[in-house]
Amino acid sequence: MEKGALVGRRTFIAASVATTLAGCTSHGSDTTDAGTSSSSTSAESATSSSGTDKNGDTERRRTETTVSVGSVVKDDTLAMVVRRVTTEEELGEFRDAEEGKTFAVIRMAVKNRGSEFIDFEDFLDASVVDGENRTYDPSISSPDHPIRSGVLAPGEVVRGDMVFEVPKGASELSLRLDFDSFTSFRFEQVTVSLGKKADSVADLKQSLDDVLSSGEKASHGGVSVAVHGVRTTTQLNEITDATDGHEFVVPDIEITNDGDERLLVSTLLQMHVKTGAGLAYTADIGASSGLKQPLNESSDIESGESHRGELAYQVETGTKPLYWAFNFLEADEPYKGFWKLR
Repeated sequence: MEKGALVGRRTFIAASVATTLAGCTSHGSDTTDAGTSSSSTSAESATSSSGTDKNGDTERRRTETTVSVGSVVKDDTLAMVVRRVTTEEELGEFRDAEEGKTFAVIRMAVKNRGSEFIDFEDFLDASVVDGENRTYDPSISSPDHPIRSGVLAPGEVVRGDMVFEVPKGASELSLRLDFDSFTSFRFEQVTVSLGKKADSVADLKQSLDDVLSSGEKASHGGVSVAVHGVRTTTQLNEITDATDGHEFVVPDIEITNDGDERLLVSTLLQMHVKTGAGLAYTADIGASSGLKQPLNESSDIESGESHRGELAYQVETGTKPLYWAFNFLEADEPYKGFWKLR
């Protein structure tokens, strides 16, 4: 079965806190699943601004707002909430905070509330500001679930963490998100007071449309994508085992170039496994290289040819529902397709 207009076309796509920090929660988990309801809390403070465009017409009024952790900021286009803030001395096995500093890990969720695909890149314009107006940029250290910018499908939730390395004694920390370029969002700037928490921590529910099943194909603009099946295992081969509490989910993927020009795809930028709550996983490249037939992304797909193979994603055991998502990075008409794996 084929469903069209789910995947865009492009010739080349690749790229290869309490007023002190001690007031932040030191541990915690975001246990949201697909059935969690969405609620919202009104902004605690807001200011509005308007202007005129080059023709003298009044532009859409945009607002700046300040909220607490757990409060939803939303309009008809987008909804967002900071779910929790934790502090960590290390991230993974190889990254410790510098002496006198700590990692502030901010778990966020964002939902596309509109009916169109949107290209949302404004997580890149985020900073943490302390009570002395010192600014901290996002850390290059990557958490287990980094929040990912990019194309959001209607009803899709993206969930994950942003990390900032800050002095242990820093006080009155706030997360500042600027949406200068995302003009369809009513809020030009959102500030979250990380040392304040709403009475009830709100959340966002994912509600995907047009989810495909194994064996179904999505085609658009000369590109066809299909998932032929999926398998689950804790051992890919004699030397590759999943870590404790995890398993490998391995979809069988085929990408066909029906156009006239060569096509290059990227597993990192275009292909993810997503949970019902919106957490995303990238392919485990090391594990995938040990597959008998891994998906080949090291060479172009010539006109009229296909690349078929498997990718290994390591996820928490028993996580469901799970989807495989293909994101076509089309600047004019962003598209994204979803296949239900289980």
